Amino acid sequence: NTENHDGRTLDNEKNDTAREKPDKPNTYPLAVAEKDQKEAEQKYGKDRILTDIELEGFDLRFPEQFLDNHYEILRQRLEQLKQLQPRAPPKWKLIITTDPRFTQGKVAACDIHFAAVYIHPYFFSLPESKQLEVLYHELISHIANNENDEEKALQDTAIFRLSVKYRELKNNSG
Repeated sequence: NTENHDGRTLDNEKNDTAREKPDKPNTYPLAVAEKDQKEAEQKYGKDRILTDIELEGFDLRFPEQFLDNHYEILRQRLEQLKQLQPRAPPKWKLIITTDPRFTQGKVAACDIHFAAVYIHPYFFSLPESKQLEVLYHELISHIANNENDEEKALQDTAIFRLSVKYRELKNNSG
């Protein structure tokens, strides 16, 4: 297999790994604006994989594998998800990348077959509640539920979003 500068196999090679461009990823329906893509490329490099790790459940390890505040933000969101939704895929991959082929130009995507979640650095500029929703959508609605149907996954995510809002209202009124 021929590899390019960042270790990914070239697109014309077939390699059965999550680092290969997914054939048909499930995406979160929030586009990365052109200016945000350019900012990410200026800061981190064009078509770069910044982080590529395997996780077990919600257990985020290896902080040295992350740039900037990415580890801390993801650790907090995964801890929140664990409190709200205690089931995660037993093993899954997290890939943070500036390569829009992995996310189809969206903030996040996943490949159910490889149990891989792809996140664009733009994710880290989103409000906490949106970060939580995006992670839930890719990790739970698609991968944990083994759901390829985007409409069903979006319905599941909408129910999650409402349950979070309900808990917040309940806690604030109590």
